[in-house]
Amino acid sequence: MRGLSDGRLLDREDIRMRLNELLDLAVLQIVLGVRPRPIDICYSQHNLLQMADSAQGFVDQVQASGRLLFSADEIPHRPGSRAVEAALRRLAARGAVRRLLTKSPVFVIVPPEHRSMGLPPVEWWLDDLMKHLGQPYYVGLLSAAADAGSSHFAPMETQVVVSKWMRPIECGRLRLRFFQRAHIPEDLVSTKQGLWAPLRVGSPALTAVDLATYAPCSPGQTLLILADLAASISRRDLWKALDTRRTVPAAQRLGFLLARAGQEKLTSVVREWLAGRKLAAVPLDPGGGPAETDAEWGIQVNANLEAAA
Repeated sequence: MRGLSDGRLLDREDIRMRLNELLDLAVLQIVLGVRPRPIDICYSQHNLLQMADSAQGFVDQVQASGRLLFSADEIPHRPGSRAVEAALRRLAARGAVRRLLTKSPVFVIVPPEHRSMGLPPVEWWLDDLMKHLGQPYYVGLLSAAADAGSSHFAPMETQVVVSKWMRPIECGRLRLRFFQRAHIPEDLVSTKQGLWAPLRVGSPALTAVDLATYAPCSPGQTLLILADLAASISRRDLWKALDTRRTVPAAQRLGFLLARAGQEKLTSVVREWLAGRKLAAVPLDPGGGPAETDAEWGIQVNANLEAAA
């Protein structure tokens, strides 16, 4: 058998380990569009050791390429061969890649410095994931509020609005939570540039309406966030966001909270939008019980707005 540089012979275990390293390297090269080097069937000592050494730093090259998300379906393979599946399984066992969705061929490459978190930052690969799935989306609710400058509450998850239902994604310390709405209002969504990858984020007006619709936090917290966002919301955008959502109970909650926040300019927009529409009794906190109803907005005030913890 061929020998190593230190004089040891390559036994079967050495050969198996080095072939696995070569296969992992070839998979990542194909993902990046790099033509893999041919493997010497005779287990050339030079080729085996040179390419095995390259595998150690290859994940760092993936990060530098600007592409972290890929589909196993992109990788050419012989029909019936399980080589790609086996290579991806080994990479996943080392934390070098992570499968995002159960029974999905979509993986994210995890650079070494992010493996303790489970995944690299969401904004590095979310846009690629949504494009792969054909899902219109935008970062919304508490995540969009934080992006717009509201610093009262740091969301413990990334909240994303999509057009079709999706299960949450959890990996390590990262969590994505999805909220469904049938229509994504493109004119109220902007694409942030200058990041690792493009990222679509809902406008402050859209965020305000979504907070009143989905209620991802307490009414007291929503009140503080709306006060933060108010200066960034135009009357025109708020009317457009209300007209796009067309949810009267959410508009009632939003109008009530804006009035409590002292934002009369925006409150008047909601009041005008609700004019002529039938108002039913709506709980301020959807998870709370009945309470005294506010006469103007039809809101059952079943939450303490002073307790924003």
